[in-house]
Amino acid sequence: MGVIDTDTCRRRAQAAPPVRRRWVWPLLLAVAPWLWFAVRRSGPELDLAAIFFPAAAVAAALVCALTAVLRRRLRYAVPVASFLVCAVVAIWFPRSPHATAAPVDPFVLVSANVFIDNPTPSAAARSLGELDIYSRWPLEPLKRFQDLPKSAAFAVTVDRPGAPFGLVAVHLPNPLHEISFPDHLAMTQRLLADVHAGGGPVVLAGDFNTSDRTLAYSALTTSTRDAMRTTWAVTTYGSGFFRLLALRIDYVLEPPTWCSAGATTFEIPGSDHRGLSVSLGTCPR
Repeated sequence: MGVIDTDTCRRRAQAAPPVRRRWVWPLLLAVAPWLWFAVRRSGPELDLAAIFFPAAAVAAALVCALTAVLRRRLRYAVPVASFLVCAVVAIWFPRSPHATAAPVDPFVLVSANVFIDNPTPSAAARSLGELDIYSRWPLEPLKRFQDLPKSAAFAVTVDRPGAPFGLVAVHLPNPLHEISFPDHLAMTQRLLADVHAGGGPVVLAGDFNTSDRTLAYSALTTSTRDAMRTTWAVTTYGSGFFRLLALRIDYVLEPPTWCSAGATTFEIPGSDHRGLSVSLGTCPR
């Protein structure tokens, strides 16, 4: 007849935490990354966190995975999955397509940052092909953008027959080391104010030095349409460490009354940016 050691069973029961308590930390960790989406538009001071958020989420998933494996706590697989899914959503949600109708009488706009220290500028220029840095229509200065430094925004009127429009070549300062994120947002807002200060459609194109996960990008797209999102938009900048951050900082922004099609990117020899190409035009009535 067997003997049951009730004292040993009692000690084991007391030593093992209740099931509910064991799931507290895994569930809290699983919920934590999603709180980011509730606070990310609180101010430009969070834009730096927005840039690094996907990388931080992947790092957190790795820590949880190590905990699950090394300490044999498989319940930590739940926050691993949550962190990874959250990172994917943070990257791809602002790149999801919002296809428009086919533009009427479209033209192709190409934007390319050939990089100031490019050792192969001739090859970079040749990569643009027929749609290079020239306009087939006459250009005239657009004076209302002159309150911004010319290095940040250079504006012209494109005298397209029957449908002239403003075109602003953009290269905003880098908020990581040239200006602060609040100043960068203020410059973005000045740019938008100039867009709306005059009549006629205006297209913005170039290197905005702002991730599509930031408040500045949200400000830009409240009154313009991201023309590169006629399909899934892709990363446009990848130099060294920054490749890990999946940064899209180059855009073509069209008026909300315009439509776009055929958005693509292409490699520029010697540059750390990808070039942009998209067909633009007014929407059909």
